[in-house]
Amino acid sequence: MSGTGIINLGKEAEANRLQYASARTKIELIRVLAPLKLLTRNEAREIMNLPGVEGGDEFMQSLNNVSDNIADMYQMGVEQDEGKTDM
Repeated sequence: MSGTGIINLGKEAEANRLQYASARTKIELIRVLAPLKLLTRNEAREIMNLPGVEGGDEFMQSLNNVSDNIADMYQMGVEQDEGKTDM
């Protein structure tokens, strides 16, 4: 225990505090963090007190997010060279 009277139970205990959050708070947390690749599907399911799923430990990526270079090329109608993946 520190001088503040707070007992440090480690990361696991801190993460489990979300079990007391409202469903709305949990959903908003997942909505914001998952697209930033800060949560896997299984971590999001854990927040909602659901069991993990096979393949759920990988991060999801939205196809709505692209680099600025690719977005600029798309808006200007410039085609990317086939096979080239980075700008």
